[in-house]
Amino acid sequence: MDKVPAILISKVFSELRKSPQQNVSGIQAAMKRAASIFLHEVIDGESPEDYVRNAHLISGIPLSTLKQGMRELSNFLYSIDSYIRWILPQGIRLYDVNEELMEGVFWIPKGEILSVIAPGNNSSVHKSWLEALALGYKIILRPSMKEPFSPNRLLKSLLAAGVSYDMLALVPGDHSVAKELVEQGDVTLLFGSNQVIREYEKQANMIFRGPGYSKVYWHSFFDEMDMDRIAETVARSIAEDGGMKCTNASGLLITPGQKEALDAIACHLGTYQSSGLNDSEGNLPVFAQETAIQFQNYVKQLVQQAGSGWCSGNVDNLVLDFGNGTAALRPFLFKTNQLTDELRGFEFPFGCSWVYEASEQEALRLARNTLALTMITEKESLIRQAISDPSIKKVVYGIWPTFSSSEGFPHDGYLSEKLFNARGLFMRGKKDASIN
Repeated sequence: MDKVPAILISKVFSELRKSPQQNVSGIQAAMKRAASIFLHEVIDGESPEDYVRNAHLISGIPLSTLKQGMRELSNFLYSIDSYIRWILPQGIRLYDVNEELMEGVFWIPKGEILSVIAPGNNSSVHKSWLEALALGYKIILRPSMKEPFSPNRLLKSLLAAGVSYDMLALVPGDHSVAKELVEQGDVTLLFGSNQVIREYEKQANMIFRGPGYSKVYWHSFFDEMDMDRIAETVARSIAEDGGMKCTNASGLLITPGQKEALDAIACHLGTYQSSGLNDSEGNLPVFAQETAIQFQNYVKQLVQQAGSGWCSGNVDNLVLDFGNGTAALRPFLFKTNQLTDELRGFEFPFGCSWVYEASEQEALRLARNTLALTMITEKESLIRQAISDPSIKKVVYGIWPTFSSSEGFPHDGYLSEKLFNARGLFMRGKKDASIN
């Protein structure tokens, strides 16, 4: 995929700004049509199977994860109209420059163009800017060079389905391109590490999507017979989809004295395997061997600092070397006696989590700043405290993994909350009447 020189970004923005705005109903109808194109059709010579294979080979994301992500994106596109009904505040109309003017309360966009600095850890993150497109924003997107195939296929599917070429632009490039997108966009959606976010935190009109720091709080059993099912749920929260998503757990808070439960989690984590690239049954991420070894060495440092001695496996055996310059990383859980800021602030692109024994009130304090929190408890009061905490974006109640969701559920809030303002239009003597 050719990179766009940063010097040309101003021209792309200029073309987008002077081009006509496609009506929202037309965009949403095209998005529904794009669902089938994205999932089934050959696009510019690329079949769905080619797309999955190419994305897998360049990113190391498990094949099964990419296939599931493809289905999720297709379903999201097909149900976009119902999703928009979920997110529109009751009684508010979405403002559309192509529709006749009427009295009422309107959702007015804060800008015209959304710049997107996309990540490459999983394809489902692209739902966010698709939400903005469905609401009428023009999109200029810099894909991750780790996995550019998903946004590329999405854009081509949308254009083939009838979204106007004046609404979308894909601009592969390096950091200089990202900087231009931030400076020239009306609003910027930026995915990145804390280091990247700090670089841009003083910029206006930024929407940040950083590490998720998702967690599980195992407070109590629903029933003694549930221990193995809960242990499996915790393991899935850590390691499912390669452990690469921001909704995968990087922390486990547990009631003291539960070594049997930890051992059960370790058994389930041991079932995740891979035989390397192109393994259709593999569920571990694959890296360059050198990168995998670097991750293992860093985890060893964390384990040494943790000082408890309990681990789900041998920390010197995290790397699954395939002998061809590539390697997978086995999922890993380690106990800590002291939950430092450094431990709470790490998140790896594979299944890796700390575990800390905590009392109720300590656990709720430590569970803060979490994208997704699974709470395994019978105490409704704990659920109410968690859902009332603004730093916890989603609470999963019961024996369900952290990535569990349902129709219309937001991911770190609805993106549209940051893209629109509510404004009223009073037309004296012309209530509910249109004007030309």
